[in-house]
Amino acid sequence: TLLSAMVLPGVLLLTGWPLACRAGNQQTVKIPDANLAGHIARALNVTSGEITLADMERLTDLEIDFFSAYWHRGVANLEGLQAARNLTSLRIWSKPPRPALETTNLAPLMGLSNLATLVLSGNQLASLILPQGLTGLRTLDLQENWLTNLSLPDDMGGLTNLVLRGNSLVGLVVPDGWSELAALDLRYNQLIDF
Repeated sequence: TLLSAMVLPGVLLLTGWPLACRAGNQQTVKIPDANLAGHIARALNVTSGEITLADMERLTDLEIDFFSAYWHRGVANLEGLQAARNLTSLRIWSKPPRPALETTNLAPLMGLSNLATLVLSGNQLASLILPQGLTGLRTLDLQENWLTNLSLPDDMGGLTNLVLRGNSLVGLVVPDGWSELAALDLRYNQLIDF
């Protein structure tokens, strides 16, 4: 099955992502969100319309920015990213009025232990639950969202940089034993004590 594209004013609609599977690491990865699939295909320089498990294992860096969200639409489903086992940097950032990330379901990131940098800034996120298994995460940037509370998983103890500037935080729970945290930016929040 090949990828087909339809262009409407201000919208790029990608359809036809295959659901069939092939043997081994040539298995086709299901990526239901057409916008995410398009960004991954561009990052991998895949033009066939099929993204395989072998392709996803080559993905180390993915950026989806404000400009993509402004001209098209944001990513509403991260399903498929769990196959990117070698992903080290994921940056989905925006500026109002259009978020680049339109979901708070980060479950597909669970277990991506090579992910070192996660930037989800400026996406108007009012709540967020970070999954377990992001054990390699060193930088987490959630600035300029609408977060009021945040609890961080116990297994992210290697985090060195945490940027929460410009939210509406009134509560923050940082697990005990986070000895690696070197930079914590909490400016422009409503925290009194944490």
